[in-house]
Amino acid sequence: MYYSFVELRRNSLKRIKVALIDSGIDINHKYLKNNILYGKSYIYKDNKIVVSNEIEDINGHGTSCASIIKSEYEYVDFIIIKIFDRDGLTNIKVLEESLNYLISIDVKIINLSLAIHGDINSCKDLYKICEKLKNQNKIIVSSLANYNYIEESYPSIFDNVIGVKGNLLKKRSSFWYNSEYKYQCVVDDSDRIVADLGNSFKLVEKSNSFSAAKMSGKIAKIIANKVDISFDGLSRILEELSECTNWKDEDLYTNKRRIDYKQYLYENNNINLNRVLKVLVDNLNIGCNVDILFDSILFSKYIGLKNNNCIEILKKLENEFNIKIDYTKVYKEDLISIYTLTNLIEKESICEHFRNCKYLQKL
Repeated sequence: MYYSFVELRRNSLKRIKVALIDSGIDINHKYLKNNILYGKSYIYKDNKIVVSNEIEDINGHGTSCASIIKSEYEYVDFIIIKIFDRDGLTNIKVLEESLNYLISIDVKIINLSLAIHGDINSCKDLYKICEKLKNQNKIIVSSLANYNYIEESYPSIFDNVIGVKGNLLKKRSSFWYNSEYKYQCVVDDSDRIVADLGNSFKLVEKSNSFSAAKMSGKIAKIIANKVDISFDGLSRILEELSECTNWKDEDLYTNKRRIDYKQYLYENNNINLNRVLKVLVDNLNIGCNVDILFDSILFSKYIGLKNNNCIEILKKLENEFNIKIDYTKVYKEDLISIYTLTNLIEKESICEHFRNCKYLQKL
């Protein structure tokens, strides 16, 4: 194990075991290290599958998916199954081998942020393994392929797997579900911050891989008090909680929420707004045209906020406001304008206040 059971809360809270079949995990990441149980590696090399206990992430994908799952439900314990090689490649035999291993393992959710393309006939054995896991009341969540020209990918369209596609919906918490559909679930997803290698965080573009991880986290939260629930029982609950149970492909384009720039929340002389303004002016190449910050998207070329510098800006704001931001709950739309950014800081300030109050009560 990569941690000891030292937290007093660990024995009282409903913890859900999640198998993450992916590229491994950053075992030393401060956000994830206390959620890792153990792991195995199945890597295809020299025409054979090599099994080991080495689960260190090599490209960051698994680490990112793990952080998304935890951001939805904190009390997860990860069993890490590493199947991708250094180039991010694997094959169906490796996937089958890793899933076969989980038949004999105590686990509730299996996250597959991956997709296999090809002939359904080549996936018959994979389907049978998924069926065995389903009959054990183990829930497999799998992402669709990211490419629109690929109509079918496996195992996401199996009827014993929850297939997930990401799309911008009405609310961040929204998802659609219909157990009779080829892929059963659409979950809200957009560009967001995730954990990355080297104990770091980064802003990433949305993908079905990350959508599947988000849904796995939601399911963990839903079944926390129903750990013996079956696949069919979970499907019924998901349909009850779903925002929509009947949709067509065109609905994915017409039911999106509009990005709220939150200009109505603040006057330009607001104290917190101007503290945020100063941090942006001091750290971005804005020049003397400060007024542009009130009227423009922060990610525009005229202001200079980017995917690769937004974490540094958030750190500067943490110092300015003496707060700690949970990066894994931050989406790009939180950073889109000076108003959304100020609103994020004020929300985090309230959270920080409550955390401090709880700490003082314990003392």
